[in-house]
Amino acid sequence: MKLMILLYSLCLGVFFAHAQDNVQNNTIQNTQDLSHTHLTQDSTKTLHSLGATMSFRDLYEHADHVVKTVIYILLLFSVLTWCVFVYKILQYYFSFKMIKNEVLELEKNNLDYFKTAKSQSYTKRLIAAIEKERLSTKECVLPHKKLCIDSLKNRLRLIIENTAHSFIAHNKRGVALLASIGSSAPFIGLFGTVWGIMNSFIGIASSNNASLSAVAPGISEALFATAFGLVAAIPAVLFYNYLIRLGINFGLQMDQLVTRIYILSDREISQMEHT
Repeated sequence: MKLMILLYSLCLGVFFAHAQDNVQNNTIQNTQDLSHTHLTQDSTKTLHSLGATMSFRDLYEHADHVVKTVIYILLLFSVLTWCVFVYKILQYYFSFKMIKNEVLELEKNNLDYFKTAKSQSYTKRLIAAIEKERLSTKECVLPHKKLCIDSLKNRLRLIIENTAHSFIAHNKRGVALLASIGSSAPFIGLFGTVWGIMNSFIGIASSNNASLSAVAPGISEALFATAFGLVAAIPAVLFYNYLIRLGINFGLQMDQLVTRIYILSDREISQMEHT
């Protein structure tokens, strides 16, 4: 009987000890879960507060003078890019239209139309250069008349080609600026990025705090400068490539115009040989 009572007492002691351990473990687990919940809520509140305050205007206002200077430069690049593109598009539009109309007139073998025309067309300026060279040349007489006429034809061909090249170069003027902006804007934005990251590390060192609230402002400034660099560079590169293609097409059409003018002027000069 005493043995049964002893065994019963031992079982009750083991049961109560196990129950007490379970209670302690549950208490610790609940404490950890509650702490994790508070941390999650605090992080969520921090993210929401940062997201609510970090607008483009706030990023600009809280940026230092170096980052603001980078933004001003990139904004100027962006404005220049669009101004150059719009201007060159209009210039090429009127140039293509002018060449098309002039080729139609030249197909009628009508050079006199351009000699008396009031508008400063490409053909009129080419004919003016031809007439200037012809007037400056002495009259070809025998026995070197054929040699003199051949020399005049060669000079006129060079004058026509040089004048046409000046037209092409004039239309290409300003396009190189887009190439410069497209190549330099990303590096200027990268400079702003590096500067923003440096500010982040300086903020961490001064506050001894590596939380999101200490790091986020500097990183945001860095990304802000990078975004401006891409906004300035990407359109500049696309516009540059498009204007280069327009310049090539303009050169091809100018070659057709020059060839037609040279044929007509050569025909007039050849008539001098038989007079």
